[in-house]
Amino acid sequence: ETMGLTEALMVVSVKPGALFIWLEVGMVLALSDDRYLQFKGGLVIHVGGSSTYISGYLELAAPWSEPFGITGLIINRAVIDVRLSLPVLSLTIGLLFNIQWGSTTVFGAIAVSCEAAAPIPYPKLLALGISGDWTVARVYEKVT
Repeated sequence: ETMGLTEALMVVSVKPGALFIWLEVGMVLALSDDRYLQFKGGLVIHVGGSSTYISGYLELAAPWSEPFGITGLIINRAVIDVRLSLPVLSLTIGLLFNIQWGSTTVFGAIAVSCEAAAPIPYPKLLALGISGDWTVARVYEKVT
């Protein structure tokens, strides 16, 4: 078995003129080298009131060491979030990350939105940072 469900939760709320469904799951994915990736994810559907939207996310629930065989790299956190809203049709995709390579940590959050009235996507950098002994020479040394 390469994937398994570790937890599941579903909440349904029905009120006059509104429906709310929330589903959250935990998952484990087996890698080929006897390691596992842990994820959690969720889906929200809200219909009624002044807004209607579908929103979902997938998050790395535990650090991933040496992803794709890259020695010294650790993905501490990675989250992708997607939201589709109505009555004004809009789509937003967000990404949050925290990556460590040796003593250097890169972290950030970015969102890209697109509305039907303005169909050209516009990125919005929410945060970006680098900590540690980061230099161009150090990155070049790590890559080569």
